[in-house]
Amino acid sequence: KQVSKEGFGTKAKNVASTMVPGDIVVPLCANLEQRQELANRGIYAGVEYLVCDIILQEEENEQDRVAMIKPRYPLRDHLERNDWPVMTKPCIDAPIWISRATWEAGTALGT
Repeated sequence: KQVSKEGFGTKAKNVASTMVPGDIVVPLCANLEQRQELANRGIYAGVEYLVCDIILQEEENEQDRVAMIKPRYPLRDHLERNDWPVMTKPCIDAPIWISRATWEAGTALGT
């Protein structure tokens, strides 16, 4: 349901709890206030990110896992940062994370 709320159809799968290092993922967020908060941290909706590392302490659950991410490609100068990769808790920070394949399929259908 959250995927369709974020405007990406009902068949898209949220990969927040299953992403692993090496995956390419795309955060989606329709809430403009939350989107700005994420952008302030270097997490831009609609940008493809490489998952560099996943950190999960033994006593933590999937909701607490931390992903280190960086853009898959160079961004516009005003969006670039000198502290890539950035840290995110994917299950908490953005409403949905989709795979690159889902992102490309969805954007191809929209063009």
